[in-house]
Amino acid sequence: MGETVFIEAVRIESLANNSYVVGSEQSGPCVVIDPARDVDQYVQIAANHGTRIVYAFETHVHNDFVSGARELADQTGCQVGASASGGLLFPSIRLQEDDEFDLGDFTIKVMHTPGHTPESISFLVEEQGEITTIFTGGALMLGGAARVDLLGAKIAPFLARWLHNTIHEKLLKLPGDVQVYPTHGGGSFCSAAAAGGGGVPTTIANERLTNPFAAETEETNFVKFALTGLGSYPSYYKYMADINRRGPAQIHRLN
Repeated sequence: MGETVFIEAVRIESLANNSYVVGSEQSGPCVVIDPARDVDQYVQIAANHGTRIVYAFETHVHNDFVSGARELADQTGCQVGASASGGLLFPSIRLQEDDEFDLGDFTIKVMHTPGHTPESISFLVEEQGEITTIFTGGALMLGGAARVDLLGAKIAPFLARWLHNTIHEKLLKLPGDVQVYPTHGGGSFCSAAAAGGGGVPTTIANERLTNPFAAETEETNFVKFALTGLGSYPSYYKYMADINRRGPAQIHRLN
């Protein structure tokens, strides 16, 4: 990450998740990626850097927490951006592969990275024409990837094949020094494998060497690995995606 661009991670320990604020103090705008329900923390981070939130971007429709994207839009006037195939039912930018957003000192580019969910996308950060960072949601994690079975056992094998293509034909082909900031972390119920220790970020080069999903290069073996040992997940997951798709009620309007 260049000297003019900052990234601040906001960790939700109870969910083993991260959200991020990325911006530039020189050019002014910042972006929040996968915001949680309590949006005051993002507003404060933006203010601390003298920046303004212009976008709230979602890597996927979340099953494990209530998104704060709509709340951020209501409070700050920023625009929500989410996958065009995610089906959000409130005003948002419908993001597709190769969409680009010029933020002054950096550019954010959309990459479709399905597997954890069909609509999953990642956000590439480019500075002076070079890719420096990617926010992967659950497509690639520290020592793992997010599970493929949240939409049911019948769909899971198809999503696992999609995840194989995402990891081996897209993500691992990025330059090795690209920093990787996943949303899901070790201990998340969305994780398909025990993610490695340590904090964010990791790098593409490190994941090539240490990630078991990277080691499974052949598709059939990869699918088998991705579907093995998934375990249970909280019962509320079956309701959460619908809440986030419809758009949760704004907190300050309930007070």
